[in-house]
Amino acid sequence: MSFQSIAIPHNDVLEGTLTMDVFAANLWDVFTGEAHEEYKNPNLFFKRTYETDGLKKLLSVSKRRLEGKGGDPVIQLQTPFGGGKTHSLIALYHKAREWGAKTVVIVGTHLDPKEDRMWELIERQLEGKTELLAGEIPPGSDKLKRILKNNQPVLILMDEVLEYLTRASGIKVGDSNLAEQTLAFLQELTEAVRSLDKSMMVVTLPSSAMEHYGDKGEELFQRTQRLLGRMEKVYSPVRDEEVEEIVRKRLFDRIHLDKAEEVIDEFLNYLEEEGLISDSSERLEYRKRFLRSYPFQPEVIEILYKRWGTFPKFQRTRGVLRLLSLLIREYLGSSKQFLRISDFPLWREEIREELIKHIGNEYEGVLAADITSENSNSKKIDSEIGKSYIGYKLGTKAAITVFMYSFSGGKDKGATAKEVKISCGEAGIPSSVLVEVLDKLKDESFYMRYDGGKYFFSSRANLNRIILDRVESIREENVREVMKRYLRIGLGGVMECYVWPKDTKEVGDSKKFKLIVMEERNEEKCMEILNYYGERQRIYRNTVFFLCPKESERVTTEKLIKEYLACKSIEEDKNIILDAADRIEIEKKRRRLMKEDLPHQVRNLYRIILVPSGDGFKEIDLGIPTNNRKIDEEVFEKLKVEEEILDGISPKLILEKYLKEKDYVRTLDIWESTLRVPGEVRLANREILAEGIINGVESRCFGLGTEEKGNPLCKHFGKRPNVTFRENEILLRKEMCEIRSIKTPVRKARKDRGIEIKRKERGEVIQKSEEIREIELTLTLPFIGGKMADLIRVFNFLKTKFDNLEMTIDLRASSGGISKRDYENKVKEALIQIGELKIEREKTNNRVSEN
Repeated sequence: MSFQSIAIPHNDVLEGTLTMDVFAANLWDVFTGEAHEEYKNPNLFFKRTYETDGLKKLLSVSKRRLEGKGGDPVIQLQTPFGGGKTHSLIALYHKAREWGAKTVVIVGTHLDPKEDRMWELIERQLEGKTELLAGEIPPGSDKLKRILKNNQPVLILMDEVLEYLTRASGIKVGDSNLAEQTLAFLQELTEAVRSLDKSMMVVTLPSSAMEHYGDKGEELFQRTQRLLGRMEKVYSPVRDEEVEEIVRKRLFDRIHLDKAEEVIDEFLNYLEEEGLISDSSERLEYRKRFLRSYPFQPEVIEILYKRWGTFPKFQRTRGVLRLLSLLIREYLGSSKQFLRISDFPLWREEIREELIKHIGNEYEGVLAADITSENSNSKKIDSEIGKSYIGYKLGTKAAITVFMYSFSGGKDKGATAKEVKISCGEAGIPSSVLVEVLDKLKDESFYMRYDGGKYFFSSRANLNRIILDRVESIREENVREVMKRYLRIGLGGVMECYVWPKDTKEVGDSKKFKLIVMEERNEEKCMEILNYYGERQRIYRNTVFFLCPKESERVTTEKLIKEYLACKSIEEDKNIILDAADRIEIEKKRRRLMKEDLPHQVRNLYRIILVPSGDGFKEIDLGIPTNNRKIDEEVFEKLKVEEEILDGISPKLILEKYLKEKDYVRTLDIWESTLRVPGEVRLANREILAEGIINGVESRCFGLGTEEKGNPLCKHFGKRPNVTFRENEILLRKEMCEIRSIKTPVRKARKDRGIEIKRKERGEVIQKSEEIREIELTLTLPFIGGKMADLIRVFNFLKTKFDNLEMTIDLRASSGGISKRDYENKVKEALIQIGELKIEREKTNNRVSEN
């Protein structure tokens, strides 16, 4: 159910004809017949007027007085600007005419002190001429009394008296001025009215003279109050709790309260689920308030009336009605069930201007930067909260709520997190999401602040804006220096580390693993460092790895560095004016950037490892950092996980790689080859190779010995040796270490056809059954996954019948391709690691391709 189907607006609201002048209740225009129809027509006026307790009492007292039944002769209506004074006078004007009383209307804003005198107006309106009361000097009370007595019952309505007095103070009258004369007249008038039984005077005064003419206005205000205060009764026509009813009566034709209750109860259930209402009594109280204010959330009218309404020139009732009518118009046809503070369309010029005129034009820029423009900070936050909440525009709604709560003519300013949650929350939005929204607004907006548990907007730029302005002056070379420094801090001692080398000679040529951190990804430069050490060829090329930035993370990293430098610059700037809270915040932000954000983000930028191989570089992504380890430690562990650096080497692999085509090889040469040849097996340290050799010797996979005068000599075979990597230490094929024995060649398997006949000693013939003792098969078939299982079942059956079962696999792979690196590491090495398997013959057809 949409709000407009529950609360039916008046036609002028629906049609958009309810302009500010309609709300501008003006007693003089009613008196002259020039007012809008809803003010000059008594029936329409009272149809759209909610009769507050104050107005009812005022009408009752006035009726008794004019009927001669007693009551207060002089009544002063005193409320804040726009608090319903003029509306009450118009109600009295219509009722007095209904009761048959004559009326006198004096409105200070419509009088010209150079020409108009109040005493003359009274006679003119009552007698149709000016004779007895004419003149610059006010008449005595006797003359006034005579005029009033002849026209009883008479009601004198005086509005905007202070306005007239202030201007009259500049009109000379003898040694005095017109204001002084008018004050004397008012005193005489109150005495005359008091002395008559069917005469009455109602005067309006503001609650203070702040909205008028400075010190002079304040003085006249005080004197008028003292003068009237001797015998008048003060009435306040509108109590705060009646404002909602006034609003509903004027803006809506009817409201279906039963449907409103359903909507309200559903929202209250949400508030309870989110812990925003603490108990049943709070729920009951909020429900009562909501029923009075529906279709507006209670906070809407409360904020407009009690906060914005405290600005001296904000016409409380009139201003609130105008803003609310615009709010209704904005959302006609929407699915909204009720209207909130967060719904105020601050992008609408009419609404924005109505608010900004009370707080200053500088807030145009504030609103544009943080709320209303297409690239405002709150709109950016709308899309940062997560896909599930994008349609709710929570960043904009929260910012609007905070803005509307931020201003008051008094001290009550700002919104708590709970108030923002109530204003923006609804089913499907956990209130915790709004905490995240507020945190983002605090961190990203330019004018929103947080202090004393409240969020509020200020025309003074917050630290975010100050930092942004300072960021624009940060030079790129300063950013590079900080990034380089953080890289150096982030590197440990697991590998030899070099940051942004300019020359190949800067990178050492030792046997230790080296990590070269490149300023940008440049594989040509990497290849130059890999192959050269200054003018000569690099020797230990298989110990070199490169760490390059992931370019998509560079903008974020540089932004954080600039923020850090900006914070540091602001802290050191003695000329910048910051309050204590800002200074604490800027220090906290700088320390957080320095100790947490920058180390994390620099590592997140430098995450691409380039591993040299036989035909270029293999790329490995370190991923997002998850711990506080040194960068080279992470790289080293990642290389081990990816098996680019091995923690162990099997005897079979040593045999296949280094003894396949040789009878023996020096252990030192094996170790050196792991350090020199790019793409060769890399071992975490030399002890790993030594352990692999020891295991191979113990398992009789090969032997260990020495080379004596050019001849290999096996010294260790089958027993644990001590590996020294001396110049003459060698590994030998096992055949060179075994004592050769005579072996009977195995004949080819054959199938005997027919029957074998053997004679026993006695000469009898014994017939034996036919039996296959050996089998040789040559099979050819394409690789089909499902058929391989059938073959394995056949082989397993044969194994149950024969003690020895050997297979020679002739494998051919064509019509495709594989990198040499993958062939070596994923095919050949995997085969070698299989226990008893031997590669008897190997042939590959290589093709060089350009990357």
